[in-house]
Amino acid sequence: MHTVTRLMIVFIIATLLLIPAATADNQVGGIPLRKVADGVVSGGLYYDGWFGMGTTAQKSFTIPDHTEIQWARLYVVVYCGNMRENYQVAMDVRFDGDGDSSYERTWNEHMNSEYSWPGDGGSGPVELGNGNRVTSDYLYWYDVTRDIHGTKVNTEVKTSRPAGYTGTFDGRIKLVALVVAYDDGTMDQIYYQVNQGHDVSSYYDELYVGQTEFDLPSFDEDPVAASLSVIHLASVDGKYWINGEEFEGRKPQGAYSGWNQWNVLDIVSSAFSCSLEYQKAPDATSYKIPLAMLSVSYPEEEPKTGEISVESVPSGAWIILDGVNTTKKTPSILSDIHVGEHNIAVKLEGYRDTSKDLTVVEDDVVEALFELERAIPIPSGDDGGNTPGTGYHGGILALYQRGEINGTLSITTAGTYTGLLESGKGDENVHQFHLPDNATVQEARLYVYTTWAHNLNTRVGITPTIRVMMDGYSLPMVATYGDRKGYGTFDYLVNTFVFDLDERIRSSGNYSFIITNNGRDGDTFALYGSSLLILAESPDSPAIEYWITEGCDAILADPVFGTTPDDARTTAFLDGSVDVEQLSQAKLIAVSTAASGLVDEPNRITMNDMEWINRLTGGSSEISFRELPVWDHLIEAENTATIQSYADDGGTGDYMENRNLILVIQKRSIDDDLDDSSVLINPEVHPTGFEAVYAADDGRIQGSRLESDMFTLIISEGSRVGIEEGRFASSLLLLPLTEIPDGGRIIPGVACQIEPVDGETDIPIILMATGDESSVILRYDQDLLEWVALPTHYDSVSCTVSTRITNLGFYGVGIGEGLIESEESVINESTSSFTPVFGRVDILSVFSRNGMARDRTSLEEEGTLSDYPEAIKTKRLLSPEVIQIDHSDTCYSVMIRSNPPGALIHLDGKYLGKVTPYMLPSLPSGFYVIGLSLDGFSSVNTTVDLTMDTILDIDLSVSNADSRVLKVEEPDTYTATLGGIYIHSRPDGAEIYLDGRRTGRTTPQVLYGVAPGSHTIRLRLKDVSFPVEEKNIRVYPGEITPVSFLTYDEVYTRTMYIDDPEYRELPFSSNGILHKETIPSEVTVRGLHPYITVHDGSSYLSYRLTAGSINWDRTESGTIFVESTPSGAAITLDGFSTGLYTPARIHNVSSGPHHITISKPGYLPEEGEFWMTPSIHGGDSEKFRFSLERYVFGTLRVDSTPSGARIYLYGQNTGLLTPQEFPYMNIGGYNVRLTGKGWSKTVETTVHPFQVTDVHVDA
Repeated sequence: MHTVTRLMIVFIIATLLLIPAATADNQVGGIPLRKVADGVVSGGLYYDGWFGMGTTAQKSFTIPDHTEIQWARLYVVVYCGNMRENYQVAMDVRFDGDGDSSYERTWNEHMNSEYSWPGDGGSGPVELGNGNRVTSDYLYWYDVTRDIHGTKVNTEVKTSRPAGYTGTFDGRIKLVALVVAYDDGTMDQIYYQVNQGHDVSSYYDELYVGQTEFDLPSFDEDPVAASLSVIHLASVDGKYWINGEEFEGRKPQGAYSGWNQWNVLDIVSSAFSCSLEYQKAPDATSYKIPLAMLSVSYPEEEPKTGEISVESVPSGAWIILDGVNTTKKTPSILSDIHVGEHNIAVKLEGYRDTSKDLTVVEDDVVEALFELERAIPIPSGDDGGNTPGTGYHGGILALYQRGEINGTLSITTAGTYTGLLESGKGDENVHQFHLPDNATVQEARLYVYTTWAHNLNTRVGITPTIRVMMDGYSLPMVATYGDRKGYGTFDYLVNTFVFDLDERIRSSGNYSFIITNNGRDGDTFALYGSSLLILAESPDSPAIEYWITEGCDAILADPVFGTTPDDARTTAFLDGSVDVEQLSQAKLIAVSTAASGLVDEPNRITMNDMEWINRLTGGSSEISFRELPVWDHLIEAENTATIQSYADDGGTGDYMENRNLILVIQKRSIDDDLDDSSVLINPEVHPTGFEAVYAADDGRIQGSRLESDMFTLIISEGSRVGIEEGRFASSLLLLPLTEIPDGGRIIPGVACQIEPVDGETDIPIILMATGDESSVILRYDQDLLEWVALPTHYDSVSCTVSTRITNLGFYGVGIGEGLIESEESVINESTSSFTPVFGRVDILSVFSRNGMARDRTSLEEEGTLSDYPEAIKTKRLLSPEVIQIDHSDTCYSVMIRSNPPGALIHLDGKYLGKVTPYMLPSLPSGFYVIGLSLDGFSSVNTTVDLTMDTILDIDLSVSNADSRVLKVEEPDTYTATLGGIYIHSRPDGAEIYLDGRRTGRTTPQVLYGVAPGSHTIRLRLKDVSFPVEEKNIRVYPGEITPVSFLTYDEVYTRTMYIDDPEYRELPFSSNGILHKETIPSEVTVRGLHPYITVHDGSSYLSYRLTAGSINWDRTESGTIFVESTPSGAAITLDGFSTGLYTPARIHNVSSGPHHITISKPGYLPEEGEFWMTPSIHGGDSEKFRFSLERYVFGTLRVDSTPSGARIYLYGQNTGLLTPQEFPYMNIGGYNVRLTGKGWSKTVETTVHPFQVTDVHVDA
């Protein structure tokens, strides 16, 4: 008898309920163990068994004292005498649940089944309702939870020859076991889990290693004891591994059965699950294992709690408990708070953050009363230097205005640092403003930013007196904000002054503001410059909603001043609700001064869960201005944005003076011109119809494509824009040119401006525009004051003209000389010469409201081969004299392989949306130009005369040394068999558990080398609770699946039955997560606004789930266009792998919500949701651009002697055998486990950046 009380036990006995989707012995078959019961009890887990061998078995069980039985099951195993033949057996089972020797329950079984081996084409395990047959054994189980009425239980099992049966009879009983989970009335918390199976490890499949998993619950306390037990059916005990660590077995207690038990407290204390693996002993012929139980014992003491009563004057402040927003406002009572020390903080817009430490006492109420002080002064002309400040601690920006308008919000900056201005001195700031057609200015607001305000004689900080003149008129000041260090020397003021322009801006133009020190003698300050904010209303423009916050908050995280990064944080509370499903664009505008964004003194901007590091980099004497895309980072209510002086523990952050945080969202309109619509997921957005790309710190620009009205600009990777000797521009802009100088030769409306207008690129870039055979591109020469024709290439296929340029400035399309007769656009020559720059470069981009240019360009005509049948007959890369195309009906295939794999495939200059290795099926015979391109390698074009089925192997030449690691040893047999997962969290630093096993990695992290299929991810982070503890994801070969954990994840779930006759047996997803079930099925869906998508092989059909039902009416469908930097990223739509790679079009996407993910090995994946509204004009309904960030990786090469060993990574069986290569592995340490026939070894290794790491194991 074995009793486990207040312990953690895993107990395993061989049995079956259902055949799970798991591997088993390939030859004879088997049923891997899976969970059949779990729960929490106060008493413990009891098991005992009879391990004899005969036709009669009697056993008395003594169960510990208990108050209630939560779960109990009786198990019986009978040997029929042959692994295949149907040797029949009759069995009688009797059960006495109260110990009075009177059997209240009886069961009768007739074992009458043949068994066929899967290795010989048979069906394997036989299901029998409450039992099964695997090879020569029958296993039966009986639920006796309600049949136990005391501590004494008796059972009797007898087998006999069935009546009328004359064949061979054996019928020996191998095992009788009872497993009971019970309560005993105490306060103990004991979690248990029971796994059943009937698994086999035999000499027919020497490499098979069985595996079963046990989940661990989420308790605040750590377990105090743990043990794992197995009951096996074998004459020789097997080999065992627990979470990858080998454990020794015991000798069996019976001839053909036995049990083992191990203490595994150290293992389970640091894991979310416990994994047991098992295999027959090397000298044994067979081993069986049938059932599993897990019991977790935690301390019995209940946590002691009290309450906190929180009030503030004024009321309505957010309550923050120990750094976590409680989502409650003052006055409130916080209940069930653990006794001990806590910190309470309150936040109210317009008031200083206030906090205090207090002690919670058991069963008592502690009071916390706050009298709040205003964080910022009201303008009063104060010159006494009495402006209160928060020192280097962060404060709250005031919400000046929240509103909604059909139109635009624009903000410009002007001016440079003046140094100290004496009384009477000043500076001129000129702002250039463009008012859209048919728009009227509704409000204009000027912000003036000053610093170092003090009196030269007294060296005391003051609030400066300034005057701003516009066209001889003194502007009224409407608000003043200030901050100061608060102690020590140079305690001078930093100020933001706000002026109302009183309807003085009505049209486009240059507006001059004279800013003067109007103070007393000796009063001085320095001026950074100013910003001009304008709200313009236009009935033809989309509706926008905006939040304008303003203030002045000097922050610095520095141990010298006793400020941490959490202290040095400026916050903008963007109160109110947001209909996130009806957004088409959203951006956050941040304005700061003195920010530098150095590597060792960084700054950080956040919007809810998203963060951007070092985006404010204007310098210590300049204004920093940054727009950021936040479309997929908004939540439905109480959005919060921050600017932070950010540093590692003990480090120093960036000194900065934060002035404005502005949120602008554009709403989706039913009446929008959908053909010109855009969906922004990654791009950073400008509101005025131009596009921009920003450079990295070294001035280099990522390979980009900008579009504005009729023009497209293609920028080669690594280009720099020189503006003077040794200096490079921080951005490159493309925008329409409405006022054309001396524009006689220019077609009206077909002109653009590329800024900086005096800039020059070190690598030629491509300018392309809509045109015909008579069009020519011209550049306006500012020295000659005339338009000069440039060599122009005409592409008759896309109806575009293009040219190479290095000088930026003004360009247009006209009629006249300069055209080069050619059927080839210069774009085809340029796109194969991009050289990647490692590191992250951010692209600011917006989609033009006029889609004509992009829809007619050759680069935008890409799609699958079926979309462009004429592409296979066009030879634009060869002269007409050379082309000899066979138009017969004979068709052949081309298998295209490259080393490294993953190269983009072009056919006759057309990108096919596919990457190598890939087979082009059924091409008519003839000449074809096949091109391959891959970042880090030189592009290749090769001509193929297709007269037979062809295999094309191309070895790409390395153009970047770090890319050598991507080469594979055997490219002719390569296929992507594994994928990856990108796990990130807010906050980060959480431990990652893959399928319940601790990986030893923390967020954010890429786990590459994961077997395709369904997996679970859990995170553990001290003092942080994620509302959604575990997430299910699906991994695809050669792709990286993203998954995020947030402290405000939606936890609302519902169970729904999904069924429609038209879609039966089809796969479906919910909220972008693919389900393993098909329709019809009952599934659990998450979120307040769930939707499902059905994929019928050609269409992606989205349906909203409302009021517990689904409206299955078909809706209109359209096409989306997806591109990325770099190209070649796999596209997943609504959880379904499309098989296409960027840039590509996806057709038949229904109206409604959808989820898109793009992934490319070696890069962090991107994802987002969008609302599809099919265009009524045809063409692309939605267009996406993504910019992928590269992570540092290497290749892991694993081999063994002998070869053919199974390979385990992250504690998981990869399904691969040695020798094997694992590319795109995140750098760092790995435990690699190999198992072969009768052996298992684990080695530690480290993957280094862009290198191949070899692991070789000798058995």
